[in-house]
Amino acid sequence: MLTFVEWRVEQASWRTAVVSGFLMACVVAGTWWFAEMTQGLSSRTRRKR
Repeated sequence: MLTFVEWRVEQASWRTAVVSGFLMACVVAGTWWFAEMTQGLSSRTRRKR
């Protein structure tokens, strides 16, 4: 989806759109992971006792 937006709206070349979309997806995933880990909401951080 991000690749299509970059390609269509920004009128970037297909290769640039793929790289930009991948980079943006990594930034979003990293931010989400950081937020979960700092707030303790990740299922991996919970331990059942």
